[in-house]
Amino acid sequence: MKGPIAMQSGPKPLFRRMSSLVGPTQSFFMRESKTLGAVQIMNGLFHIALGGLLMIPAGIYAPICVTVWYPLWGGIMYIISGSLLAATEKNSRKCLVKGKMIMN
Repeated sequence: MKGPIAMQSGPKPLFRRMSSLVGPTQSFFMRESKTLGAVQIMNGLFHIALGGLLMIPAGIYAPICVTVWYPLWGGIMYIISGSLLAATEKNSRKCLVKGKMIMN
C-alpha cells in the first residue's frame, strides 16, 4: 500500500517493567487497576441499593447491620476505594498510591 495510511504504524503495546518480587497475579492487578476500580464502584452502588432494601422496616427487630448503618457506609467505602484505584491508573502520585493500598 502507498500513501499516509501505509506509513502509520499500529498501536504499540506498553510493557511496564515489573519487579521480580511481583507475581503474575499482582502484575495483572497493577495493569488492570482502572477496570477493577470500576467494578468496585459498581459493587458499592449495589451495596447501597440492596442495603436500602434492608432498611425497610419489617417488624420490631432490625438486623444489627441496619442499626449501625453498615449498608450506607460500607457502600461508600467501596466507592472511595474504587475511585482511588481508577485515579491511580491515570496519575500515580505517592498520596494516591498510599490511599489505594490502605483502602484495599
